[in-house]
Amino acid sequence: MELKENLLHMVKVIRILDTSFEAIGKYYNMIGFWGLVDIRFSLARLLGIKFIPILPLNITKIQMEKVNIVEQQLSWHLITSAVELKESAVRQKKLLELGKDIAWSFGFETSEEAIKQRLKAEGRWTG
Repeated sequence: MELKENLLHMVKVIRILDTSFEAIGKYYNMIGFWGLVDIRFSLARLLGIKFIPILPLNITKIQMEKVNIVEQQLSWHLITSAVELKESAVRQKKLLELGKDIAWSFGFETSEEAIKQRLKAEGRWTG
């Protein structure tokens, strides 16, 4: 992912994950695979990157931006089933959990509702 101005917008990460999870689910459905799927992803070269989270609207701009001075690379891991990735509601639940973990990794607490609202606004939420 190309970063401009040393900014990392959480909504872009969530969008990429959502699209990837959907594609993985469709692929495994197409080939008839129904077992467990081990998904790992990481973000690298993070020192000095300003993270812009998805937060409720009542958060001020100063509270919204933190520069990462701790980790050079962050990684996340998700084990799920191919069937769960195919089903929109379950896939989205996994995405919400992962979104909260990502925000926490950058020192933010975000709500599932804030992530849902952002995805709904972009037409990516079915629930």
